[in-house]
Amino acid sequence: MPRRVQAATADHRPLLLPRGQAECSDIGQLVENVLAYDAETEATIRLIPTEGLMSPLQKAMYLSVQNERYLHAPPEHHDKAIRYPDIGRLQTIYEICRRASCRVLGAEYVIIDFLSGLQCMSICIEAFSKAGDLILSIDPANGGHEATRSIVEQLGRAASWLPFDPTAHVVNTIRLDPCLEPALVYFDHSNILHPHDVAAVKKCYPGATVMFDASQVMALVAGRQFPNPLNEGADVMIGTTHKSLNGPQKAIAATNSVRLHRQLRTQCMRFISNNHPSSIAALAVCFLEFEQFGASYAKQLVANANALSLALSNEGVAVYECRSPGGDDWRTHTQHVWIDCARMGWGAEDAVRELYSNGIVVNTLFLARGGPDGSGARGLRLGTTEVTRLGMRKEEMTSIAQAIASCLLGRNKRPSVRASIDGLRRRFRRVDYCYDYPDHRILMTASQEGTDGSEEE
Repeated sequence: MPRRVQAATADHRPLLLPRGQAECSDIGQLVENVLAYDAETEATIRLIPTEGLMSPLQKAMYLSVQNERYLHAPPEHHDKAIRYPDIGRLQTIYEICRRASCRVLGAEYVIIDFLSGLQCMSICIEAFSKAGDLILSIDPANGGHEATRSIVEQLGRAASWLPFDPTAHVVNTIRLDPCLEPALVYFDHSNILHPHDVAAVKKCYPGATVMFDASQVMALVAGRQFPNPLNEGADVMIGTTHKSLNGPQKAIAATNSVRLHRQLRTQCMRFISNNHPSSIAALAVCFLEFEQFGASYAKQLVANANALSLALSNEGVAVYECRSPGGDDWRTHTQHVWIDCARMGWGAEDAVRELYSNGIVVNTLFLARGGPDGSGARGLRLGTTEVTRLGMRKEEMTSIAQAIASCLLGRNKRPSVRASIDGLRRRFRRVDYCYDYPDHRILMTASQEGTDGSEEE
């Protein structure tokens, strides 16, 4: 076994020695990789539609002493709360978050306790159906969530796909089968460009609970840039908060039905004992900041996506296009932009690596009509979430499109592309659309001392 080399402080805690002064250890590799990843991220343009950036104030809340607390029980759960008699302030923070989420999402009831999207999905399926029930969702080949069917079947429900229109990339409401009797219709669209006709689905299946997963478009719904599913026929809207909304990694469920809220709350009490208080505090900041800055952010998010799509097309990049079902000329109603790289002679994974080597980070998706013959192929999934959050606009979308075209169409040498990306990223380092709290130390001190909830609100 290798000899351990360490220094010690006066209170005998080991110090991590500089590289070269001690043999390589797991802790050294851990720190080195974390720091390297942070540095690499700051030097790239990330076009991942499912990744957001928390604000400085959110991060400060997330790193407060709440991160070491347990059982952040809502105020009405007195039997649980009494076991932790000092959590009154945490309950106040919880209420601030819950009220803000209701205002931002236009819902009567919002449950903010879920720790992840899959947990939220699973609990909702259990709450709104029973063993043997039929659940309709979107085929992953058309952008549906890849985990839905396995979860549905594992819970003893029957699974089937909603009919789909690939030309508009939405559920095909004309082909809905009225003879089916689903207990739950789940719009689980992970890859989404345009709004669905939720009202038509609810009209066809009035006895079903219609649930819309807004993980991808939560900020656009909140910012009134995408139809609110709760106003369009959906009974429940769920979704993660760390994608377009730029919050912490959590999930929420919203409804205007007191009956459905009670059903879901009952299930939550069975499966969630600790909702992670620091994440609740960060989510509260997320919603409060969104009230102030969210509308302009959401508008710019979609504007940037359309500008990027148009600029890519103008550069000769094969953008995957689906007609807007509303008849407008928008290329996308979300932050998503997709490239059919197979039509340019690229394999998706090779294209990802080529762009990454030049400082541009994207990922892949399956395009139902992709490829030279339109029979389907993997393409590139781009999103404007992070670049918009950093304050970029149409001019920067044009620069990014030119860099992508240079990589995929071989117009310029690599050093020039990398230099342009480096220069662009250096100009945009600070998170935008949020409160400005430059000194995290002051904020951390304030958060640990605590303030009255009424003052915070």
